[in-house]
Amino acid sequence: MDEKSPPRLLLEGRPGIGKTMVTRRLVDLLRDARIPLAGFVTHEIRVHGRREGFAVEAISGDRGVLAHLDLPGPPRVGRYGVDLATFERIALPTLAPPEPGVVVVLDELGKMELASAAFRDVVSALWDRDVAVVATVQLHRHPAHRCAQAAAGRAGAAGYRADSRRST
Repeated sequence: MDEKSPPRLLLEGRPGIGKTMVTRRLVDLLRDARIPLAGFVTHEIRVHGRREGFAVEAISGDRGVLAHLDLPGPPRVGRYGVDLATFERIALPTLAPPEPGVVVVLDELGKMELASAAFRDVVSALWDRDVAVVATVQLHRHPAHRCAQAAAGRAGAAGYRADSRRST
């Protein structure tokens, strides 16, 4: 990454390690600094301590159910049916070509999100733009994850791997 390139940050880690928590904290800090933001974050939907699904929330505040035990799919990722229409309705507008100086947040580049061909296309194009990006990705051996990691690497993203015992 040269001095003129915008920063690119790829946070990698196992599920539950805190990638989203770090991303949400970064979003708060960037907002406090009045840095313009775009993109989305995801979080678990829990009922009585049991994970029942995942929500997607645009940085602007629009929210919806990304995946849930009760959704039929397709697609299905593990036990969850994924609502691609809701995901695309919320996430894709947040990734429209951003203005200069905007930091784009992608939490996360996971199997559920990458099931959307439209999302994969937008993210691929995003790496080719002159824009700052913060993205999270699971450590998982899935072709879509490897493609996202490779695209981020080609775009000069600095990778940080989260581990419960140590950082690498």
